[in-house]
Amino acid sequence: MKIKLITDTPQFDDLVKNMNLFHEKYDPTDLANLPTWIDHSDYDNYPHINYLLSTLTEDDIAPKTKKSWIALCPISYIRSSDESKGGYDRPIWTSTHGDSKCRESLNVKTEDGNLKGFNPEDAGTLTVYLRPCGSDSDGNRLYQLVKCIGNNRVWMKLLANRGKDSEVKVEIFFHTEGEYSDWLKKESDVHSTDATARSGQNEKQKFISSYRAGRPDAVYCFDFLRRMKLEYGSIMDLEGHIDNPKDWLTITSLQGIKEGDGNGYFNKYTEECVIEAVKITKQIASEITKETTVGSGTIKCFSQLYRIFTLYGLEKDSKEKEPIFTKKELSDFFIAFYEYKNPKSSNAFGSSATFELKNLSVSGGVKDTTYINVMTFWPEIVGYYKNINNKTNGFSFGSPAIIQLLDNCNDRFLLGPIKVKLAA
Repeated sequence: MKIKLITDTPQFDDLVKNMNLFHEKYDPTDLANLPTWIDHSDYDNYPHINYLLSTLTEDDIAPKTKKSWIALCPISYIRSSDESKGGYDRPIWTSTHGDSKCRESLNVKTEDGNLKGFNPEDAGTLTVYLRPCGSDSDGNRLYQLVKCIGNNRVWMKLLANRGKDSEVKVEIFFHTEGEYSDWLKKESDVHSTDATARSGQNEKQKFISSYRAGRPDAVYCFDFLRRMKLEYGSIMDLEGHIDNPKDWLTITSLQGIKEGDGNGYFNKYTEECVIEAVKITKQIASEITKETTVGSGTIKCFSQLYRIFTLYGLEKDSKEKEPIFTKKELSDFFIAFYEYKNPKSSNAFGSSATFELKNLSVSGGVKDTTYINVMTFWPEIVGYYKNINNKTNGFSFGSPAIIQLLDNCNDRFLLGPIKVKLAA
């Protein structure tokens, strides 16, 4: 048995070649004009990957062994799985957005005043998997190498060598024969673990790699987004779930949702109330404000009010201990409120007044949900309650609903202005 790597053509749709991406960005003139960075790596004490693979036996790569090997790998061998192609990594993002960060790292000054360049101690060891690709006519086992950790380090190595092929130190793992989806899940899990430990990856990248890895919280979040027709980071489009774009709203953050079943917003406000919050957010965006994106803070604000005002009432021990609003009544209020704030007729200056959903995310730099809700919806919500119930009195500070609302204030310094607004 011999093991051979397929290095010339991609065997899987999610793969892109890191070196090709580099040379698509840098032409020969650009390469010649690069600063001089020293590549300090010296890996002569490690075997070349081709030699290592030639020494391995059937027993070495048997699934039960779970062995790994350290070797030198030419960058020209390396491919990465890109999220835009159904994968989990971000090599294309590195080429389009990460180049300046890589240059900054190479330009760090050492104690003697020189540029740091490529430092093998910083680079460490990259993780690669070998995906099975069948056998050739001579019975050799064929594999393709996939790197799941280290795009920036590969890019910096190429910068330091002006695009010439060079070697990096890798730890090699073999996938067993099986399904592509299993290989992708395993690689994604390793990548996601690394991404969680590093600040260089943003929320979107961490979420996609966690979802590809099949992590329960990410899968739950994905399924919730799909059911509610919320797009995030183009992942629903990539997965082929968007049939009619008009039915979808883009969410810019997963805060409170990515935590999964029984956590985040689902724990604090219940899934039922979060669902109502998403529904009303989408309805207002579609019918009134015409917004195409919304932050998770908007959903949080609506969720809080659904949780409090459809569960708690005015009095503890009376016929009025029923919730202040039904879900439909509260939804009708939100629609009426945004219609009132966004008149369809033009004003004297030739444009319509706008009060958008994004106003719920930030209020003068204050992030407290209770403060934002009170400053936004009072006194209109009280007037609405009195009107639909033919009442002369609103909500007292002693009512269970208002007690809950105040208890949900996380910034005690804001209680004063909140109570002033409630009493107005």
